[in-house]
Amino acid sequence: MISRIWILLFATITLIVILLGSLMSLQVIKGDRYRNLVDRFRYEKVRIEPSRGRIYDSKGIPLAWNVPAYYLRINLRNLNKMDEFEREKAIEKAAKLTGISTSKVTDFASHYPKSMDYVIYRKKEITKDVSLNIMEWNNPAFTIAILDKRKYYPHSSISHVIGYVGEISEDELKEYSKLGYRMFDLIGKDGLEAEYEPYLHGRVGELIIKRDAFGNIVDTHIASPAVNGDDLHLNIDIEMQNKIEYLLSSTDITRGKNSVVIVEDVKSGKILSLVSIPYIDSNMFVEGMNSKTWRNISQDPSKPLLNRAIQKTYPPGSVIKPFIAIAGLESGKLTPEATIFCDGYFRYKNSKDKVVKIYKDWLLTGHGVTNLIKALAVSCNVYFYQAGLKIGINKLAEMEKKVGLANKTGIDLPGEVKGFFPTPIWKMSNRGDIWYPGDTINLSIGQGYMSLTPIEILRMMDIIADDGLIYKPQIVASITNSDGQLEKYFYPIISRQVLLKPESLKVVQRGLREVISRSGNSKRDLKNRGTAYDAFTGCKIPVSGKTGTAQLPLKDITHAWFACYAPSTDPKISILVLVEEGGHGGDTAAPIARKLIEYYFRGEQNGAS
Repeated sequence: MISRIWILLFATITLIVILLGSLMSLQVIKGDRYRNLVDRFRYEKVRIEPSRGRIYDSKGIPLAWNVPAYYLRINLRNLNKMDEFEREKAIEKAAKLTGISTSKVTDFASHYPKSMDYVIYRKKEITKDVSLNIMEWNNPAFTIAILDKRKYYPHSSISHVIGYVGEISEDELKEYSKLGYRMFDLIGKDGLEAEYEPYLHGRVGELIIKRDAFGNIVDTHIASPAVNGDDLHLNIDIEMQNKIEYLLSSTDITRGKNSVVIVEDVKSGKILSLVSIPYIDSNMFVEGMNSKTWRNISQDPSKPLLNRAIQKTYPPGSVIKPFIAIAGLESGKLTPEATIFCDGYFRYKNSKDKVVKIYKDWLLTGHGVTNLIKALAVSCNVYFYQAGLKIGINKLAEMEKKVGLANKTGIDLPGEVKGFFPTPIWKMSNRGDIWYPGDTINLSIGQGYMSLTPIEILRMMDIIADDGLIYKPQIVASITNSDGQLEKYFYPIISRQVLLKPESLKVVQRGLREVISRSGNSKRDLKNRGTAYDAFTGCKIPVSGKTGTAQLPLKDITHAWFACYAPSTDPKISILVLVEEGGHGGDTAAPIARKLIEYYFRGEQNGAS
């Protein structure tokens, strides 16, 4: 009996000792560990992403908008606090739930510094059901990021204008981190998305999540709300944009060719349409493309990523002749009345009156007696060969600086390049050779070293249409906040007032009107008929313009140009059409412009459509 009592007493004392030891271990030895366990899961800061601003056309049609998308968010701090076994198991389950391979999740998480709060796996969008499963799993290392996915007006050349967004690069992050940008943020990469990034991006907010020791969410509150990005409202009419694409694709001579069409409001600089073909649908960049697709696009000889309207220069051909005419009239070297006789050839003679080179006119039978107005109307090369020599390269260069012919226009799109106007100093510095009379002869018909962007040619036409006044071309009309309240309105900006003699402008304006209206004595009378007369026969809107057929260096291929404004007496719009390797401007480019003018003024043609 006594022995049993002692055994029971001993067992009781032993149990007490074990309990005291365990308590001591919990409170003293492992106390810090469990206190840290409670502390480290107590609060978590989560960014509240703002919605990117939307982009609308002039009539409110959405061109860029957002839809919700679900992505895997990996909390690196919490993941790295797990022991190796726990971490591997968590990664395996996350991979199984999302369909992302275990190796990809592991590699992605290990690629970034452990000090980062979280990373977002944007390479694969996950479904809503999968997102719910991850949320029910309630693992503090793996959560869901509900982010906006950008969508664009599909299959349209408007992609050159709108651009696209992509994940911020390391170089971009160095610049934008001070503005609150983080890794994995989307940023405008091209077009308006890049140009207006500060407006479109919005301001990030912050959510505080409180968790218990087991990772369960016990409370949340918003420390600072997100502010959505501002919306852009454009001057561009997407219906007109679509009309232009239809016209280019439905005409045999233009179908499949690299082309540019720009429509501008002469009195304000508003860009109503800007088409550059070919193009890549902006949605392809958002959906993601494999390396093979990207390589094919970037190496495509047609360069579909290039906005030809502002990012490529061309020899202007005869579309430059109005500029030559203005330079001659302003300098006094040309008069409207003076004539030359064109037999189809210009025989250039040296100081000894010896013919050293013969330059051809496009009409080898010649234009006969020709003054300045007729020379513009019929695009007489022989007249302008001689005009260029009379004016001289120095006077031409002075006029180029005065009107800013080869300067950037300042359009609100990134990547605009400037054209090039050669001078004797440039040629000596870059070619190691003097400037020859032949260089001036070639320049006078838009050939040789000179090259200009399509939008620069359109600006030249605006100078003539609006008596020397130049407006800055503007894509965006206004900016509103996400509630529709006006933040900014873009009033017309006069970028330059070119002071030209009224009589000089009237002569050139008359010549450009006769490009369309001069009928000649018969249909076969090419020497007296305007180069765009056939294209505009029957058009009820009076139009003034200039054709151009620019030959490519060392090739028997020509680009087709046409630049115009309408109506002639009170211009409202100006149009530029360029078709690469399109042949003659009067045959290819002018008919496109005519159909656009009739489309634009369809309510002013007594029922014509």
